Formats: sequence, structure tokens, C-alpha cells
Amino acid sequence: MSLARLSFPWPHPLPWSNSRQSWLERGSAVLVVGSAVLLWFLGDYSIAISTQLVLWAGWALGAALLERLGYLPLFGPVLFYDMVRTARDRTIFMRMSSSYSR
Repeated sequence: MSLARLSFPWPHPLPWSNSRQSWLERGSAVLVVGSAVLLWFLGDYSIAISTQLVLWAGWALGAALLERLGYLPLFGPVLFYDMVRTARDRTIFMRMSSSYSR
């Protein structure tokens, strides 16, 4: 057998997690994306702007609630670590400030 075949044993099937939490996360993601698509298409028709704003605000509130309850994991722990690390890094600030000067 070749070395490349031993190093990369692909393709092999990746198993799905069938736990209750996984199915709740998948269902929440389908619900949020599906409702966003529905609101997008409804916006093309003669719905008042005020009604669209209320519907989109309800969508954002529902998505935030699902994320807060843990059914829609949008942000992992690495994001917050990277945000703090980037905020404390002076070289990023220097590169950003030098990019718009002169």
C-alpha cells in the first residue's frame, strides 16, 4: 500500500450524531434559515415596511433566544478567545492604523 494511502485514509463515512441535542440543533438551524428565506420572499410582495420590520425583529429575537438556549450554536469559545487576543495585540492595531494613513 502506498504511503499516501496510509497517511490519508479517506474517503470514509463520517457518522452523524443522533443525540437529542444534535437533532434540536439541526431543527433549530432549519427553522431559522427557512423562516429567513420565507421572510425574504414575502418582502418582495406588497407587505408594508412596518410589518416587515416587525417580522424581521421577531425573527432576530427568536434566533437570539434559540442561540441563548443552546439550540443554535453560532459562536464557539474560540471566537471570544480570539476577540480578546486580537484586542490586546498591538501589532494588529499598528497594521490597521498604517493601512489608512496616507
